Amino acid sequence: PGAARPWKAAIYGIEDERGLFVLRKFRRVRIGRRTAPEAPIRYPFAVTWLRSCRAIVLGLVPFALALASRAEVNLPQTDGPVPVRVTVSTLDLDDVDSVKQSFVANVYYEARWRDARLAHDGPAERAMPLSSVWNPRLQFLNQQRVVQTLPEVVEVSPDGEVLYRQRVWGPFSQSLDVKDFPFDEQTFHLLLGPAGFELDEVRLIADPERPSDMAASFSVADWRVDEFRAGGEEYEFAPGLPVPIFHVRLRAERQSAYFVLKVIVPLLLIVGMACTVFWMNPEIASTQIGVATTSMLTLIAYRFAMAGFAPPVPYLTRMDIFILGGTLVVFLILVVAVATVYLASSGRLSLALTIERHCRWAFPAAFVALSAFAFF
Repeated sequence: PGAARPWKAAIYGIEDERGLFVLRKFRRVRIGRRTAPEAPIRYPFAVTWLRSCRAIVLGLVPFALALASRAEVNLPQTDGPVPVRVTVSTLDLDDVDSVKQSFVANVYYEARWRDARLAHDGPAERAMPLSSVWNPRLQFLNQQRVVQTLPEVVEVSPDGEVLYRQRVWGPFSQSLDVKDFPFDEQTFHLLLGPAGFELDEVRLIADPERPSDMAASFSVADWRVDEFRAGGEEYEFAPGLPVPIFHVRLRAERQSAYFVLKVIVPLLLIVGMACTVFWMNPEIASTQIGVATTSMLTLIAYRFAMAGFAPPVPYLTRMDIFILGGTLVVFLILVVAVATVYLASSGRLSLALTIERHCRWAFPAAFVALSAFAFF
């Protein structure tokens, strides 16, 4: 609406009263400050049919060109499965997310195989699109949303040896056993496999001339990788469905110093603060109950702050046992403090003092024993 343009034309596809798809053209004319459509102009059905055919042909042209340029997809002629020599280099381990059960890695890999149909006179290697030659269609079975950084091309030598290079970066799925968290050790897996090929068609082997390796150091701060292994093997992708894969294992140990300083030490201080109530006169109820209540509230805030540290697993980790035990100890201290204050106010001060003398050592000893059970 408005007087911005005197008229504007638009074409719409509408079914007429007979159910046929026709084109109608509306011309918008200005009437004061409003616009209104004129009577629709009906195009012949032949024009509509020709335009529809034109759109279909234009959509099929790219598909036809792709089929025309597609090379023979049969396996190369070999005695048995096609051997594909693989080299995997783990460039970096960026992050390990124990909550999401995944890790982020930067991986470079090479694959070499021989296809006599691609032999040429040379002398230099020829670069060809990956889709134009037979290839094992390699991909990581446990990848999530990885990014490929190198072009999808292969290099073909005069004797028919094909070289494919690729670098991927992104998250990979990893089932983590965190029962010993935060003093756990994990093995991260990279499963590189040929999509759509079985054991009798393709075999992935380690390249003896270019062994797989890993970087000297990684970006991830709270893990230390101390072992690297790689090689071809069989992997049961589904029950009764073994597939050939190239398996990379990275054994890592969690650096627990961060969790000791941020999680364990604060809880030790909270329990120690709660135990001070047994060194106070039970006749001064406000001081004793105030310290015990403050310790409990501090522990509740601590639990909220630590909620995102451990993964949501259906079992208790070592850290869970430690925090749960500390919570129970602080709660029992609050209960005993209330009981001794009640005894002192009831005229049984000697009994209250006796209970406090025993609790001065009983509760710290119980917490130490519980901590030893959790971490050792």
